[in-house]
Amino acid sequence: MVQRRPLPPYDYRALPVQASLAAIGDDTLVLGELLWGNRHRRGNERRLASWALFAQTLGYAMEGVGLCPWVAISHFAHPLLHFPAFKRSKKAFAQLAELASLAEGYEIDSSWMVSYARSCLKKQRELNSRLRGKSGPHGELPDQLLVNGKSNFRSAQVVPLARLLDAYWSLSSKKSYWREGK
Repeated sequence: MVQRRPLPPYDYRALPVQASLAAIGDDTLVLGELLWGNRHRRGNERRLASWALFAQTLGYAMEGVGLCPWVAISHFAHPLLHFPAFKRSKKAFAQLAELASLAEGYEIDSSWMVSYARSCLKKQRELNSRLRGKSGPHGELPDQLLVNGKSNFRSAQVVPLARLLDAYWSLSSKKSYWREGK
């Protein structure tokens, strides 16, 4: 354990999206990163933050209809197209809604899954802020999980957590993200 946090079976220095979610206390798995790895490039913070929001939304949507989180692994199977880029996220929700419809026996719409997931994410944030006593943007991870100690580079921090969290909170605070049709 490092600062009362259990060590994950993977290295946050190679998984910036997973590190930003862990910093805010979310245990959502970012399957594309776990399968293929990732790295931070300067100026890429908003894209990584959108990936974190997509992973959270996908996780809550699948939990809402009773699907196992590992069902979504097929959406991240391609080594180059594993990032939820333009229209791939809509396709993922449509396929998962079809699978949930087959499992449940009634029609489940993908837009319903997305709106349900976003409302669950809002409620989870409200609960976390009340229980932790923190409101607004927050998040932290111990430096031991983010810094490459063997690096000779002047800036040894591999995951710039402050910039990633800033991009995550600014993207998630936009009203356009929480609208139904978006």
